[in-house]
Amino acid sequence: MSDIEDVIILVPQWFCDRIIGPLMATDLFVQYSEKLKTQTIYTFEDIKEVLVKAADMGMLIPLLGHFEIIVLLDAKDYGGGHRGKFIIPNLLSLYMPEDQWRKEVRICLYFGRRFLCKAAADIFSPNFFPQLQARLHDLYTKVNRAPSGIWKNGIKVSDIVEALVFLSDNQRDVNVAVRCEQRKKLEECYSLMEKMTVTLRQVLHATSPGADVEFHVLSAYSLRHHHDLNKVGSYSIEKVLQAEKMKTTLYDENIGIEEEVTDLLIPGFDLTVLKEYGIKSDVKWMTHKTRQEVVILLEKEREDLKDHRLLSRYMGISRAEHEAIAERASTADLYVTDLLFDKWSENWVTTVRRDGASAKPIVGEVHHESSIENLLEINKKYLENDSVTCAIEDMLKYPDGKPEQAAVEYEEEDE
Repeated sequence: MSDIEDVIILVPQWFCDRIIGPLMATDLFVQYSEKLKTQTIYTFEDIKEVLVKAADMGMLIPLLGHFEIIVLLDAKDYGGGHRGKFIIPNLLSLYMPEDQWRKEVRICLYFGRRFLCKAAADIFSPNFFPQLQARLHDLYTKVNRAPSGIWKNGIKVSDIVEALVFLSDNQRDVNVAVRCEQRKKLEECYSLMEKMTVTLRQVLHATSPGADVEFHVLSAYSLRHHHDLNKVGSYSIEKVLQAEKMKTTLYDENIGIEEEVTDLLIPGFDLTVLKEYGIKSDVKWMTHKTRQEVVILLEKEREDLKDHRLLSRYMGISRAEHEAIAERASTADLYVTDLLFDKWSENWVTTVRRDGASAKPIVGEVHHESSIENLLEINKKYLENDSVTCAIEDMLKYPDGKPEQAAVEYEEEDE
């Protein structure tokens, strides 16, 4: 620890029995004469009174914070006035405050992930979720985004958009949900969900290294309609990928509703499909950065027509459809090429759902299947835009973004 001297606990039983014991004890533990009262926030004196003379409090408090057993509060946390006070995640109220995740008409976009124990023998360590709460609280307090709420099995944070991390009642699955008002905030939604997931995996590995977990995608419908958080539906990632491959919807048999894959994953930011299917992926799963780069490259109309006009012809989009799309783009201040990609994807999904396995991806020179592979083929054969080819091939090679060293080497090659 950087702020205090090294500490070696020579008698672990003392630390567990004389320190952790009184801090966590309920009325069932009669061996402790002094126990903490049930409340949300504790003072230095509350803890000192329980521990009596068992330890040097000046050294013990930072140590407990380092072990993520207690959470030190700042002046602005939870309404303010709590500087120097503490939260002990294990002693929090069981129930989520009603104001933390209530339904808001203006908020309509929900996404989420679930990590659940794979077999009956797999369990989360008892300190897993309290430690996760302490870690998240510390991370977001340091960037002046202190959580707005924390309770026994959940914590809510905000970073432009809102995120909720909650543990199921049976303590066998932990969930991350994010929500926002507008599609222009999808990048923030995905970014926050990724940060939550990375932290969750780190704490899970440290506290429950033997636990084997499955990765599921939460039902956007369940989250949006605020079903009991313990009853929110989910789909295994294998089912989600299979549905995308077959261009089908996912069916939640408990609720009786169908959901699109694009309602569950965030196109342009979630790389799950792109990493699984690569060049065979639909163009809607291109990274947002690459798609915007390609759109801009093909948007400017050229004298030789090697732009979005020629592109639409080989996508199987008629001239009349192209003109209607161009008019819509002009009215809404959008890119024609961007709307063409959307239309191409929609047409292919419709074709596959109608014709099933007999759907024909290519008729002559027209590529009806809206795959990245076909986009590359059209570009190489007819548009001959080397910058488009480079952008797509870089994305396929480096879906997470080109490493700094690779980017430098690439620039040197260009020179």
